[in-house]
Amino acid sequence: MKKLLAFVLIFTAMFLTVACGGNGGGGNSVNDIPEYTEEQLKDLTATVTFWHAMGQAKTEIIQTMIKGFNKKYPNITVEIQNQGGYGDLRDKITKSIRTGDQPTVAQVYPDHVTLYMSGNAVRELDSYKDHKTYGLSAAQLNDYIASYYAEGKIYDDKGTLYSIPFNKSTEVLYFNASWFEEHGLLEQYGLGTIEKINDVKTFVPAENAHLTWEDIEAIGQYYVSLDEYKNRPASEKIDYYAFSYDSEDNLFITLTQQWGGKYTQLTGENSGEFVFDNQQSRNAMQWYLNGHRAGYFVTASAWNADYTSDKFVSGNVVMTIGSSAGCSYNNPGDKFVLGVLPYPQREANIGKGVDGGELVIQQGTNVALFKCEDPNEELAGWLFIKYITTWDPELSFDEQPTAIWAVKSGYFPILNSLMNSVEYQEFLAGGDDGQTLEAIVAEVGYAQAENYFVSPSFPGTSKCRDEVELLVEAILYGGKTLDQAYAQALASLNK
Repeated sequence: MKKLLAFVLIFTAMFLTVACGGNGGGGNSVNDIPEYTEEQLKDLTATVTFWHAMGQAKTEIIQTMIKGFNKKYPNITVEIQNQGGYGDLRDKITKSIRTGDQPTVAQVYPDHVTLYMSGNAVRELDSYKDHKTYGLSAAQLNDYIASYYAEGKIYDDKGTLYSIPFNKSTEVLYFNASWFEEHGLLEQYGLGTIEKINDVKTFVPAENAHLTWEDIEAIGQYYVSLDEYKNRPASEKIDYYAFSYDSEDNLFITLTQQWGGKYTQLTGENSGEFVFDNQQSRNAMQWYLNGHRAGYFVTASAWNADYTSDKFVSGNVVMTIGSSAGCSYNNPGDKFVLGVLPYPQREANIGKGVDGGELVIQQGTNVALFKCEDPNEELAGWLFIKYITTWDPELSFDEQPTAIWAVKSGYFPILNSLMNSVEYQEFLAGGDDGQTLEAIVAEVGYAQAENYFVSPSFPGTSKCRDEVELLVEAILYGGKTLDQAYAQALASLNK
């Protein structure tokens, strides 16, 4: 998320308990969940509005999933509405809550859910998942990839469920394998080789291939020592870097915690504190700042861009960290051979797991259900969530909504049954033409699953992301000292 509007979220007192669909009022009680048999559900009539932040291509995938949903529930109409980017979606939902016109279902990030909870607008889902007729079986609950499902229960000490995983991704390292080969770095770091597969030059990774942050720093130092770089005019050097990072907020959060510091922490039910001003965080930011001053570390904001992909595919940057879901934007075509590696770790953390600082951020949204005046609308919203996020044994692989989504969208499977299915493994392996880039990135990204982390969320954490993004920009490009940048971020959060 880049340059989100820094709107002040003093909404708690302003929010009203409202209903989706613009009906006004207080929404139905969980005790008012209507009771229908499975047969009666087929005749359930309702309209579900689903707000999302997907582009046209992914919207078309969702529409395909809705067609399958309507075969099961022909009288439920699902209206999907794109609300712009994720920041736009967040802003529009917060406004709609105040006017009583929020959606039935929406894509949500954890820190957005806390905003909607402040308005008493999000439905807890335990009442639905535990329902004898409409609920999730033990097998279905266990089928969710554990870290994805756990993200929907981070809002209080009781582990109340407020969201279900939907589209999941992480960050990976994209690199110019041709440049690495030319400079002997593939061999030096044991990364693999470039081979011809079906007459196409392809990077073939070695087993457990990876680069540490120390490796990336050393490669950066090598990069700026080259005559090719040193002989460039100063006016051109600002367009050439060894390494760039797309997301300043992810950079700050992940490095803070890899260096042993904390970012946020819960203090009670839907409450917490910002604890990112610590020595470990400052050490991490000073390290990155040193690399930037030396000419080899940068972020996308250096070019007033949201992403580094344009500079990467043009060859101006030889390594970049970006979302696994954005792999197509980092595809250079025939300009050079693309390599994909896991997210870098500090050398001292490798093998120590999440508790030892071996971390990579878990990305992507979940889906949440909003409180509705009409119990049938709310129930229909739950049935839609259940349909698009679970495995239906009555459907073939090609009809499974989770399979349609994972294969066509490039996002990771949210279910173990899908990940382990023969069909999905065949997709990852590729056919006669080899693996697709989406399959390569899914394989690399998902291999990091044991190291996924999610930051605690509570009211204000969405704004906190905005502020630490500005913090990074301030020290890299704004001439601010670390003391000034950290103080400015905290002052803004404490207004």
